[in-house]
Amino acid sequence: MEVGQTENVKCMAALIDPDGKFKYQYRDEVLDVHCPVVSSFNDVPLTANLVFYYVHQEEDVDFLTSIIKGVGKTFRGKIVLVTNPLYNTGCISKLLILPIHGLIFANTFKTYIDSVATFFDSYPFLLDPELHKVVAEDIFTIKHKSKPIKKFVLNDKQIEGILKENEKIVLEKLINGKSTGEIANEMYFAPSTINNVIGRILMILNANDRTEAVVKAIRSNWVSSIK
Repeated sequence: MEVGQTENVKCMAALIDPDGKFKYQYRDEVLDVHCPVVSSFNDVPLTANLVFYYVHQEEDVDFLTSIIKGVGKTFRGKIVLVTNPLYNTGCISKLLILPIHGLIFANTFKTYIDSVATFFDSYPFLLDPELHKVVAEDIFTIKHKSKPIKKFVLNDKQIEGILKENEKIVLEKLINGKSTGEIANEMYFAPSTINNVIGRILMILNANDRTEAVVKAIRSNWVSSIK
């Protein structure tokens, strides 16, 4: 299903590309098939209840903060920021404290626009899988005032009797920013099997999604770091 193509679509979406950088980068692809591309919030269709905003450079953060806080007073839909993998991860935390409903990379938006648009039927916040480790590092660093982290590992004693071996391995990989496909390849399982394991982890942690599961695992002192 493509957003904007049928009358039965629950979520109408638009992509705000202030400087035309996103459309230039993906000029060979027709994004308008999925959702209209506009230059500002003023141009967003009245029918849209989901807006993607492309953040191209780090210096956009302060400007973006004022825009989103201002728009939040009139726009009642959801706002998801879209950026690129080369974006300075040191600014990710600044973006995440904004009144938004998600943060994803441009490639994720381009590839999964259909499922992203319906994601909010079940979950409150969307975070790109590759950013899980960035968020985990931020939380862990703030909590422990530690140096930069190379890798996260789960504490066997803390999760003894709570997680099975496969669940432990999958959760550890999620905390380190692995996607379902990457975990499936590394463990030689089908993606559907990994999704089933992730589902059990969410139930055990009483989490709504993977991001919340990662945060809860860290706050429960299940996680240690290797520097």
